[in-house]
Amino acid sequence: MLSPSTARKDRREKFNLYQKHAVREYWLVDPRDQLVEVWQHQNGKFARLDVYGMGETFESALIGSIEVNAIFS
Repeated sequence: MLSPSTARKDRREKFNLYQKHAVREYWLVDPRDQLVEVWQHQNGKFARLDVYGMGETFESALIGSIEVNAIFS
C-alpha cells in the first residue's frame, strides 16, 4: 500500500527492482483515493495494465479476477 512516507520509494526504487528481477505483476494500492494501479511484466519490462477504482474489476495474470471493492473492504 502506498503511504505518503513510502510512495516515492514504491514508485521508483521498488518498481525498478521488481522490473529488473521480472516480478510478474506489481500493484500500487492507494488507500486514500481507493485506486489500484496494475503493472504486468511483458517482454522484459513492466507495462501498465490500467488504474482501477471502486466498483471495477481487473484480471490478475496470477490469481484471476479481482474486485477492487474487496481490496478496500
